[in-house]
Amino acid sequence: MVASALLTLTACGGSDISPATYDAPADAGSAALAGEGTVDLDGGCVVVEAEGGKRMLLAWPDDRVAVEDGSIRFENETSEVVVSDGDTVTIGGTTLGSAEDEAEGGAVEVDWVEEPDDSCEYDELVGVESVTKDG
Repeated sequence: MVASALLTLTACGGSDISPATYDAPADAGSAALAGEGTVDLDGGCVVVEAEGGKRMLLAWPDDRVAVEDGSIRFENETSEVVVSDGDTVTIGGTTLGSAEDEAEGGAVEVDWVEEPDDSCEYDELVGVESVTKDG
């Protein structure tokens, strides 16, 4: 299932950026564009707030993301992008599960490297596959 919505990146939790990371499968495929939004990096996990208030927790492929000087550096297939607070971005990703799945005892099957903070509230877990900085 591919995620698709107008997005706003928002961080929840503490003041340090600590994105959730996982071992992405090699055959993850290409992601559909999920939409564009504004980055808000305030620490803890990075959550996407879509139109209508839907919150998506972003899970980043561990071998393609780093936190540097208060920004997130992400390696797309053919380029690298640095995402900072206030940037407008377009995200592509795949739905990995939902908070509802976990609440019903159907834990999301993700090979975590860095699990998301328990304080993060979200509706859907999205595996990030592409990031484009607009403007």
